[in-house]
Amino acid sequence: MDPGNTTHPQGTGRAAPRRLAIACAAIVVGAILAPAEARADAVDAQTRQTARKLGADGMALYDQGDYAAALAKFTLANKLVPAPTLALRAARCLVRLGRLVEASEKYLEITRTDLDPKALAVQRKALAEAVGEREKILPMIPSLVVAVQGPRGETLSVSVDGVSMPVALLGERRPVDPGTHRVEVQRGAEPPIARQVTVDVGDASRLDVALPPLPPPPRPPPPPDGEPVGKAIGRVGIAVAVAGAVVGVSHGLVALVQQSSLVERCGEARACPHDAAGAAGFYDVTRAATTIGFIAAGVGVALSIPYFLKPKAPADGGGSALRVTPWVGAGAGLRGEF
Repeated sequence: MDPGNTTHPQGTGRAAPRRLAIACAAIVVGAILAPAEARADAVDAQTRQTARKLGADGMALYDQGDYAAALAKFTLANKLVPAPTLALRAARCLVRLGRLVEASEKYLEITRTDLDPKALAVQRKALAEAVGEREKILPMIPSLVVAVQGPRGETLSVSVDGVSMPVALLGERRPVDPGTHRVEVQRGAEPPIARQVTVDVGDASRLDVALPPLPPPPRPPPPPDGEPVGKAIGRVGIAVAVAGAVVGVSHGLVALVQQSSLVERCGEARACPHDAAGAAGFYDVTRAATTIGFIAAGVGVALSIPYFLKPKAPADGGGSALRVTPWVGAGAGLRGEF
């Protein structure tokens, strides 16, 4: 995948002496950096000499097949003294390393270089070679479509090889380098879903990631005391029943005593003399209080029923199924459904 592998001759056991090879390399690097020197007067001599040394080391590493180390040398040299020839050699290292997407961008960057009018022919040749080599690798760059099926929820994140991918690009073709890629899709705080996909040179691949259904919404919290409302009503009913029973029994006993006395003085027809009228009125009040007390006790007993029952939870799991409805008719009371 090296569009420019014929740029430098390889050395052999019967090649020219080592001294001659070093001299030739120095001449080549000097030609590479010459126009940069003409344009960049602010770059000191030591920096330019360092860039030459880095370029020569990069060419030696490239010839040895150590493309990653050569890329580092060419990149640093190009930062010190920018030159299209150094950038071109860095792009060729990227091609050799299989980083075709990055290489295509590097080639494009070279073609947009604004050369000085006094630039040497070697620099102009580098621009022309960058155009041709980019056209060769563009059809080699594979593409990958990442699609997500299922509910996305409120937040969704996608990454390819640890690099975040905009969610807006889901379902769109994206250029990738040949090889195996790891795709992670995460919805909210749920554990990420990881998939691997391998793409070959020039392939158009697609990866579909299916998301599970959204989890059900959380149930509402129980009452603070964890007790159904019916139990609280039951407690009130017990208190009312006890109070009503006390009032009814106490006043009932008093009414019985008064009734015996009034029968002796007034007879069964309650034809009481004038001095017994007050006792007869008190008897009527006591009898009425007795009736009210027993009615209150009955209502209290009805209200206390939920306290002694264990209500069933409805099928949907929400709260007690107890329903209590007051009624008033010939008497008073409550109707309940459990």
